[in-house]
Amino acid sequence: MALNDRADTDVIVFSDAAVADLATSVGLPFSTRGLSVAAGSNLSPHYLRFFIPEALPSYDRILYLDTDTYAEDARLFRLFDLDMGEHVFAGVRDAVIAFVPGSDELSSILGPGNTRYMNSGVMLIEAARYRRERTLRDILKRTRGKQRGFHLDQSALNLTLRGNFLELSPAFNLMTPLWNSFVRKAIHPAIVHFTGVMKPWRGPSFLLDHPARSEMEKYFPTSPWPGFLPGFFGLREALAQSPQQVAPSFDAPFGGKPEFLAYLRATDFADVSAGLTVVHFDRLPDAA
Repeated sequence: MALNDRADTDVIVFSDAAVADLATSVGLPFSTRGLSVAAGSNLSPHYLRFFIPEALPSYDRILYLDTDTYAEDARLFRLFDLDMGEHVFAGVRDAVIAFVPGSDELSSILGPGNTRYMNSGVMLIEAARYRRERTLRDILKRTRGKQRGFHLDQSALNLTLRGNFLELSPAFNLMTPLWNSFVRKAIHPAIVHFTGVMKPWRGPSFLLDHPARSEMEKYFPTSPWPGFLPGFFGLREALAQSPQQVAPSFDAPFGGKPEFLAYLRATDFADVSAGLTVVHFDRLPDAA
């Protein structure tokens, strides 16, 4: 919120909890809105993100961020100026699903040879076109039935897009294994995404060298929510911590690493073309 230097954008927090007066009561520069699955619906709350463009009918473009993301700088607000062409979505390829071998999800959603699989934790949405083309209807059609490796909202999104999205560099959705690797040195992150179980609010199990946890420890004790961190981590969890736990990293060898490096070198990322991001190719390792 403090990074937003634009007068033409708003920061809105959506929740399925009772949050209507939260922003006003604590005097913070954002607004809050409730959003919940309709009574009787069998949809998971994960799908609520796709209802946001419909819930904000006066907004032409929306940048959606998961709650486990961290804004590193103000570049995320520059995304609103990107030329999205005919695309409804802009986002970042999910490198774990796309390039780590053995993904049932990738093969079942896109078929062999296609790695343009978008992570749904950060999505730039051309909201006016989304509503006009009834994209919500198309996504909800893909929620029926179950299959092995089904990743809920992300599967439905990629079944709908079939690789047709404006591609951003990992800078705008730098997932945990990429942040904890050579990728952070080659591509300065704008948004870090703490995927997996290593969340900043999970106490000592957060093993990453990132300030998110320490900033939370400074903020929450004197905030309107002093019990937030203790509610997620207590003595029992501390005693159960395994010293063998290792933070995931793309530094380690894996079968798809040559393809991943080729993707970084060859892809025409929209944010790079717009001058928002620089890829330091000299900081990428050899493919071997």
